[in-house]
Amino acid sequence: MSDQLHLSTSEMARKSPDHADDEIDIGRLLTILFAGKWWITGCLAVVIGLAIVYLWITPQTYTADALLQIQATDSSPLSQMSAQAGGGLGTGAVSLLGLSQSTARSEIPIITSREVLGKTVHDLNLSTDAHPVYLPVVGGTFSDKSAKVDVGRFDVPEALFNEPFRLTVAGDQTYRLSGPDGEHFLDGRIGQAASGKTADGQNVELFVRSTSITSQASVAFTLTKKAWLTQVQSLRKQLRVEEVESGSGVLNLSLDGQDPEKTARIVNSVAEDYLAQNVEARSEQAAQSLEFLKGQLPRLKGKVTVAESKLAEYQESNQPVDLTAQSQALLTQVSSLEDKRSQLQLKVAELSQQYTSEYPPVQAARDQLAQLRRQSRDLQKNIDKLPNSQKQMLGLQRDVAVNTQLYTALLNRSQELQVAKLERSPMCASLIELSSLSRR
Repeated sequence: MSDQLHLSTSEMARKSPDHADDEIDIGRLLTILFAGKWWITGCLAVVIGLAIVYLWITPQTYTADALLQIQATDSSPLSQMSAQAGGGLGTGAVSLLGLSQSTARSEIPIITSREVLGKTVHDLNLSTDAHPVYLPVVGGTFSDKSAKVDVGRFDVPEALFNEPFRLTVAGDQTYRLSGPDGEHFLDGRIGQAASGKTADGQNVELFVRSTSITSQASVAFTLTKKAWLTQVQSLRKQLRVEEVESGSGVLNLSLDGQDPEKTARIVNSVAEDYLAQNVEARSEQAAQSLEFLKGQLPRLKGKVTVAESKLAEYQESNQPVDLTAQSQALLTQVSSLEDKRSQLQLKVAELSQQYTSEYPPVQAARDQLAQLRRQSRDLQKNIDKLPNSQKQMLGLQRDVAVNTQLYTALLNRSQELQVAKLERSPMCASLIELSSLSRR
């Protein structure tokens, strides 16, 4: 037993140094940290100082956003005929034809189109970039933040696009424009157009609307002319257009920029230009639909007159025929079916004026027509089983009912479009909120 005790004591003696190495000596760590306190403090101060300098020299970024509500409308001349014609196209047929309510997402490509963004670029002269001349890196930090210049027009030869010009504005509201190589191009006064010539005789025109310079000393700006299409593409990449919530019909337009006023003006201009384009497009579509209906109404009026004349002649030449309950039910079904067929045929004719046969709504309308023809053939089999007198009377009454319903529906729709044209057609979009700014 004494031998075992002696062995255990020896093993503990051998293991104790290893256990000592595994233990954390807090006092030793504190001693090391205290010995290097100045080095640690210096590194921490440098990191904090660099962070402060970075935040100081980094330009502030602002976000401007606006809200647009897209209203689901359809200015097609047949879009409201179902209610007017006492049956007409059902919801399923309208959806099949591609006439379902438009979603906000479908308007995003229009908002970001060259027609809309291009007008904003032109109206706000975004193809001209003007900013004060800064020292590298820290120049913007120590400069006068209120120094701005509003350039209304800046036209230079295309060869000088993207080249930096120097605009020097003096305290007496005069300015001088120098070229990329320092050559003098023109002198002018704020609020007045000025023109000059390059060394090879090409025109350079400049119109400075206003400046905001607080000091009497001269302030230099860098002017750069860019291509219109280049700026449109740049704005398209920067502008964010998203639906607030799926199916909400509300779009959010947002843009980041360092100039809060300019950023807000751009967002507001895009929203307003889209609304103006929307009004013009709806008015033009209403005018085209009205012309289409005007061409169809005389023909339908003639068909109503012919159908009524044939019914009257038959009733005068034959004994009165009373339709049974079954015949009345067949008359109602066939009238509704023929009414739908007539509307679809008109719809195909209307769409064919603007689109090819491969256009999905045109194909959908033709598919629906084929389906209605099959239903019509099934009904005709039941009609053929009726007595000859009832069959003839049913056919004549059907022609009168269908043509009258269709003519009345088109006439009402024509009157609605006439009123809409005089009122410049209601918009399918409205501006809920002008741009608001937030700093990031």
